[in-house]
Amino acid sequence: MLKVSVLYPNREDTRFKMTYYLDHHIPLVRRLLGSKLKSVSVEQGISAIWRASFAAYVGMGHLGFDSVEDFSPASGFR
Repeated sequence: MLKVSVLYPNREDTRFKMTYYLDHHIPLVRRLLGSKLKSVSVEQGISAIWRASFAAYVGMGHLGFDSVEDFSPASGFR
């Protein structure tokens, strides 16, 4: 299985709407990639090890495919 991850950095000026990502972006990705897409998971960064620090990423999306070949045509890469 191939896992493709998209990481959204958490910076001071970052605006990331998790509800939009889950309600609009992920369904769009599912429609565009079709049956080649085998799994989707989403993670939200909350905090880092130390209380006063921020998570490195505000959100992460993970897409699963059976093979590199299944991912390549779906994404436009060859």
